[in-house]
This record gives sequence, C-alpha cells and structure tokens, in this order.
Amino acid sequence: VQQGAFIFDIPFFNKEVIREAINNAVAHRDYRLTSEIVIKQFPHEMHVINPGGFPFGVTLQNLLTVNSTPRNRLLADVLAKTGVVERAGQGVDKIFYQTISEGKPLPNYSRSDSFQVELRLSGIVEDKAFALFIRQIQENRKDDKKLNLREIIVLNHIRKGDSPHPDDTDVVYTLVNEGLIELIEKGITQKYSLSKEYYTFDGKTRVNGSGKPFENIEVDNLADDLKEIFMYFRSGKKVTAKDIETEFKLNNRTAQRKLNELISKEAIEKIGSTGPGVYYKLKKENV
Repeated sequence: VQQGAFIFDIPFFNKEVIREAINNAVAHRDYRLTSEIVIKQFPHEMHVINPGGFPFGVTLQNLLTVNSTPRNRLLADVLAKTGVVERAGQGVDKIFYQTISEGKPLPNYSRSDSFQVELRLSGIVEDKAFALFIRQIQENRKDDKKLNLREIIVLNHIRKGDSPHPDDTDVVYTLVNEGLIELIEKGITQKYSLSKEYYTFDGKTRVNGSGKPFENIEVDNLADDLKEIFMYFRSGKKVTAKDIETEFKLNNRTAQRKLNELISKEAIEKIGSTGPGVYYKLKKENV
C-alpha cells in the first residue's frame, strides 16, 4: 500500500482473521445438520459459511457485546486448551479489531439467517490513511497501553463522520484526553474529528463544524504538564481555575500560573475579569 510518501504492507486477508473465522465456524456450527463448512475465496473477498444460525441469544446487533455461547462447549474447550484458539470467546473481537485497524470495510454478517452464518471479509483497504494512523498509534505504545476494540470502533465511527454511541462516552473522553480525537462542534449532538496526525497521512484539510478549515495549536510543542491541561480543555466545556486545581491536584497559585502560560501561547482564553464568574475555554481557532 502506498499513501503519499508512506509505503507499507497490508495483506489482502489477515492470517489471524482467517484463523478466527474458521475456528468460529468449527466451534459454533450446528452438528445436527449434515451440511459442510464452506470457504469461498475471491481475488478481493472471502466468505466463510457454517451450518446453523447464530447460537441462542446472539444477533447481529449484540454480536460484539453478548457472551460467547458455543453450541459444543467440549469442542470449544479443546480448541482453547490445545492452542488452536488463544482464548475462547475472543474470535469475533479479533476479527473486527484487525479488520478495522487495517482500514478495511467492517466484517459483514448481514447475509446470515436461521439456517447458516455467513461472514464476508473484504481485502480492499478503503482508508489507507486510517490504517497508517492506527499503526502509528499502536507502534508507539506498550502492549498494555495499546488501543482496545471499543477505542478502535469509536475512532472508526468518527472517521466516517458518525456520532459515537452514548454507551461509549467514557471511551470518547479517554480518546479526547489522549489527543486522538477532538471536539469540533458543540450542541445537542457533539461532533468530533480525528486528530491532526490522521490528516497528515490523509493529505486533506480538517474542517470545523461549519465546514471551514481550521488549524490547531501545535500541541507537541507544549511541555508535558501544559499538554495534559490543554487536552483537558478538549472536552469543550468551560473550565475554572478550581477545576484545574481539583483535576490535576494543584494549589491555586500553580494552577493560575499554568493557565496564564496557556493564555500566553494563545491556546486558551480567559472569559471575565475578576470574581466567581471567571472561566477559561479554548480559543476559537483551537475548537
């Protein structure tokens, strides 16, 4: 794959994804039916079809959240204990995790019915910049700090311009604090954008909520302590000096000094002059 000056490898069909798809078909198929598991491979697509619909309680809507319920518990345990699968119940998670990380279309289970489960995997990379963006994030993190599936899904939603699910509010807050997404429009439905690093790979200009281009303050040029406070403002809310004291466990004098530093760097602005009504917020060009 070539994206601007970057050249990197993405397999048409990820080996781990194929393994998990086939393992799922073996573990979850209905052995009361005499049909076979069928694998169809095309130049840019692969289908894995197993007899029997989804196990009881599993639907297209809860595929990633419901607990795994294999039809044959003994077989599932054997697959796990012999190392064929790393951990029972993680197959679908891995399929989605790897596929989204590679910038490919979501795994497609929509043709499944009561008689068979059909998984369609695309080998087409629809967003090379997103694949590069995720790869860079993961390579710069320790194993225990790498993005998890929920975070990958939220980033993918924002990439496509969709609003995050209300249940993912905690994930959104984490990603904002880490500088991976940014609030671009406040209101009943808040809108977010991927960080400027994504647009470095994408080659496009970011736009704010009104569709106008905007440039952010260079966060990387801030000292670590100021960067952390600056990212706190990314939630888009009004912030008081007391908020900074409480959130970062600072005394009043230190909190005020750091706020003044951010003001001098034109990162935030002070609203009001004196009294309890004073608060701070991002400067308009940084929203």
